[in-house]
Amino acid sequence: KSAMKYIAKITTKFNSNDYKAIWLSNKFLKNSSDTSTGLKDLALKYHLNEKEVLKFCNNSYETLRKKLIKSKNAVMLCDLLFTSVVWANAQWISNQATKFLTGKKGSSAEYSMANKELVEKRAETHEKNKKKKWLGVMGLCTAMSIVTAGLVNKSLLTKKTGGFLKYVQDKAVNFDYKKGVYMPKFPLFLVAFFGAGLGTLSAARNKTELKDLSIRVGSLDALYFTGDLAIASILSRLCDKTFKTDLMKKEYSKNNLWNKIFPPAQKIDEITNIKSKKYALGIYWASMLSLMGLLGFAVPAITNKLTRKDIEQDLAKQSLNNIHNLSDLISPKSREIFKEFVKS
Repeated sequence: KSAMKYIAKITTKFNSNDYKAIWLSNKFLKNSSDTSTGLKDLALKYHLNEKEVLKFCNNSYETLRKKLIKSKNAVMLCDLLFTSVVWANAQWISNQATKFLTGKKGSSAEYSMANKELVEKRAETHEKNKKKKWLGVMGLCTAMSIVTAGLVNKSLLTKKTGGFLKYVQDKAVNFDYKKGVYMPKFPLFLVAFFGAGLGTLSAARNKTELKDLSIRVGSLDALYFTGDLAIASILSRLCDKTFKTDLMKKEYSKNNLWNKIFPPAQKIDEITNIKSKKYALGIYWASMLSLMGLLGFAVPAITNKLTRKDIEQDLAKQSLNNIHNLSDLISPKSREIFKEFVKS
């Protein structure tokens, strides 16, 4: 309770019109000298009162730096924990809702393909272990949130000049929230992996549904984190060559492999030329519609085909077992009489 009050107090103060210091990037929180430079730039850009910000921190850049590190990472910890737990429970809640509405325990995708007996039999192992699986996922989400926020916090406070913490410190800029509010892609990826990913897969009621959810979650994550960037890069380069637009970024890091394969395009709000902006808007909608088509039609078509194939195999096994069970009911004497009848 006291921790939440502290977060509320700090973030409210730093996010007010005069105290937007929480917008300060982690790259300026490595030492008090960097914090001083960063705050001056921030004050100039957003017309902040630097003296008022420092007054809140006893006129000390070091105090400001430490308060910012604590408050930013406290916000990130709560955000990671809450979001990952909510996403991890989404499929579990969906399963319970399906069970409540239909009275069946198995995967709803199989209801129209098989009888209730087979559907519930395929879910037996999950029903026995579901509590352990759920607790395991909740534990992973909690651990991920604490470890991530803790590492970033410790790396920014460390005085070491090398090692793993120094590496995390150099990458801490990837955990910057835009305007102190909007979660960046790397923490969002962690939430997607541990929450939406492992949480969803752990709720699978049989191997077929696990396969189905793996394809759905994998496709969604791949297309969300890379799909729009790849499409924008390809189409923007094509437009620049064909229609003489100005969509590609002129300056960007060429050290990472992704940028070598898919050089980044400019964001729409970065483009000043009207003609180029119109093409950028067209590319945005082309990307949006193509991703919707893949996720809304192509992926379900593939997963439905795989589900139907697995169900047909299990139905064949069930029929074979029924035949064997029926033959077991026939007495040995009756079998001998039947054999003699066939011979005659």
